[in-house]
Amino acid sequence: MKHVITAFLMLFIKLSVFAQITLEKEYINGGMQGIPSAFIANDKLYYFEIDNNYNTNSCSFLLYDENHQLIKSSLIQISGIESIAEVYLPSDNLFNKDGLIEFIACYQSTSSGDGTLMAIINEDGQKIYDLGHYNKATYIKTPNNKFKLLVHYQSDAKGMKVYNLPGILTSIQEESLKNISSIAFPNPASDFINITLNGKTINSKKIEVFNGKGHFIDSKPIDVGANSITLNTSAYAKGLYIYKIGNQQGKFVIK
Repeated sequence: MKHVITAFLMLFIKLSVFAQITLEKEYINGGMQGIPSAFIANDKLYYFEIDNNYNTNSCSFLLYDENHQLIKSSLIQISGIESIAEVYLPSDNLFNKDGLIEFIACYQSTSSGDGTLMAIINEDGQKIYDLGHYNKATYIKTPNNKFKLLVHYQSDAKGMKVYNLPGILTSIQEESLKNISSIAFPNPASDFINITLNGKTINSKKIEVFNGKGHFIDSKPIDVGANSITLNTSAYAKGLYIYKIGNQQGKFVIK
């Protein structure tokens, strides 16, 4: 009898735990390539989708409130745009102070050729700043609480551009946007690789490098307050490598 009661209690506890999880909403077009489809702005939670209509070569930004109600649908107003591949840093007070939500879009257009373009776009679909031929973006916070925008092209050595941003992020926004804690470029690399530090990695003491099989290869100390670190990879064999900074990690390829 005791075994029956015990089994019943365990089943009841298990069902009670799983009963707390409920599906609220399924978004089809959001969360592209690991980019979150939820963000904080105006002290509220929002969700978004990017609708790429390949039949008409048009893109729309769909904004939802925390109850998943559609509150805005805007056509992206960029001439020749074909599709948006990634979205970065959705926020309301980082790129300017007009009260609108803005985000960085990485997109393909009839004028971009085989590459991609980046631009800052607001919630009304208007392009407010052209960032050029890049496809990766992140931010960094300086010791005097200013914010910088870093954009680069992941697959080659086109370098990196750094922009001074006029706005700010709240602490909650900073935490929610730490989806990219560090970026490595050029990637693939040959003689060197630069790794920018951001979020939880900026106060780490060293970087460690492992090969694709998990074997330790190299390490280098990180200067206090440094925003980036450069590794000499000229002696590395071709292949995939994993770098660890604190409890964060990333990958790069030596060609």
